[in-house]
Amino acid sequence: MVFSSYSGDGRMLYLVPWENNTVIVGATDTEFSDKPENANITSNDVKYILNGLSGFLPNLKISESDILSSYAGLRPLLKKGKSSKDRTRDYQCWWSENKILNLAGGKLTSFRAMARTAIKKINRDFPVHGISEIKIPPKKLLNINRDGVPLKFFNEIISKYDDDAKLLFDLAKENESFNKEILSGFNIFPAEIIYFIRYQGVFHIDDLLSRRFSLSYVISKFENHKEIISKVAEIMAGELKWKNEEKEIEVSKYLDALKKIKYP
Repeated sequence: MVFSSYSGDGRMLYLVPWENNTVIVGATDTEFSDKPENANITSNDVKYILNGLSGFLPNLKISESDILSSYAGLRPLLKKGKSSKDRTRDYQCWWSENKILNLAGGKLTSFRAMARTAIKKINRDFPVHGISEIKIPPKKLLNINRDGVPLKFFNEIISKYDDDAKLLFDLAKENESFNKEILSGFNIFPAEIIYFIRYQGVFHIDDLLSRRFSLSYVISKFENHKEIISKVAEIMAGELKWKNEEKEIEVSKYLDALKKIKYP
């Protein structure tokens, strides 16, 4: 859902229903020139979003006390347009000197398309073993037989992973415990964690819970969130062969990362 910022600047905000009875509201458009690791939401950003919500949903009386967490990121916009809100969100891919391939612009939701564009360009301009271009098949849902997989696990994985679901079902066949929730009533399965490690190069708890499951921003809602983190760390340690010291370091790093997004 999109709605007016109610700030007289012609901008729109979005409101996205999220998991665990939460919503994401954004986004601001603040110019930023500091180091990327220092990017964070400002008090003016918070006021701007709350002002929009107050104008759009005045009866809810939403305030700062209703905010669970906040996050900010940087978008590398192409230099077209005077202000950032007028610049395109598209991306460009081109060769420069010394056979350096450049990717500029784009956004998080188009990162897979950007990667495919780069791969196609490399294979077209520098074919390997006479192959002029690698054909990337269109994405389509596979006709998967449940084949003894528990119904709850089957339905959850199909709804989340589409044509990658077969990979998770194969993982679940390695060990029956992989298709059981990591904690009772908590809708994440060991097979999912192992899938991200083996097929998407996930090696850190923060990457898994923040970017793959988008859980970090609402995890404070769960009274047993420390138990959740501990269980995730245990599964990752088993798959990645972490020593106990390495596991403790990973958990510590993730807890530090949570402090940065917790609001206020």
